[in-house]
Amino acid sequence: KADYSGVELRAAALEAQESTLLEVFQHPAEIDGESNPAGDPHRQILELITGAYSDEQRTIAKGLNFGTLYGCGPGGLNNQLHRAGVVMPLAEAANWLDQWRRARPALVAWQERIKRESKRTRISVTPCGRRVSVYELVKGEGIKHRPTLALNVPIQGGCAEAAMLALAEIDRLLVAHALDAAVIAVVHDEIVLEASEADADAAGRLLLQAMAQGFWQVYGTYPNFEKVAGQLLSSGYKIAETWKGKPLDPACLPAALSREIELVQDDDEDDAAEDDAGADFIPWPASYCTAPPKTRTKTAAPV
Repeated sequence: KADYSGVELRAAALEAQESTLLEVFQHPAEIDGESNPAGDPHRQILELITGAYSDEQRTIAKGLNFGTLYGCGPGGLNNQLHRAGVVMPLAEAANWLDQWRRARPALVAWQERIKRESKRTRISVTPCGRRVSVYELVKGEGIKHRPTLALNVPIQGGCAEAAMLALAEIDRLLVAHALDAAVIAVVHDEIVLEASEADADAAGRLLLQAMAQGFWQVYGTYPNFEKVAGQLLSSGYKIAETWKGKPLDPACLPAALSREIELVQDDDEDDAAEDDAGADFIPWPASYCTAPPKTRTKTAAPV
């Protein structure tokens, strides 16, 4: 598996050409498995606002970086922090937002422009040109403009486009290289493959290539692209028996799936007969803990 590092903030950096974000994303998020302060946007925003960093305020920093990305106000930030276990007065949340606006001036200017344009045109547009209505019918209030949606569309929409292009590319690459591997999940900004042990390393390298290609197809023409993209996949790919990186525990499998796997493993002769008849039964991988459909072709089944 591999994931895009801070992809939404990187997209915002390119859309707004925000110098503070362009600076922080030139550095890797990790060095030798340890967090790198120079490549940490949450640490950076705290230092820009307060002049110092503390682990206790990291939740506030995340709330500022991600909540403000889509235009949340003091109430929205207050609620978000409360859910994360940080309680503060509304006035304090408003003060944090005011300081964030001073720290990210280009991003704030871009947000104001997008809100104005979307109110006038009634749409917001993704980097690849998809048009999304930003007005909705509110009971008792009529049709209202949704500025937060207008801000969401270019950022999350663009990141989704990059991921979709990456999925198409990795599918093509795995087939072209005849690897015993397939995509089995997309989890937020992470793409997960399942591969035979022999092909896992090669599949991981192709996955990084596909993800870089997808991001380039969406954002490659933006100014300062190289500053944002250079460390996008700096964490590399990870190989493990399970998604969480822990050894497979058969106890996690639903009883029905465990029985089905046992039946398949003990039924080689029947499988061969079904194959000859054109109804190949492929055992679902043991690391996948959801009951699968029973009939699959060899080309469509995950490995």
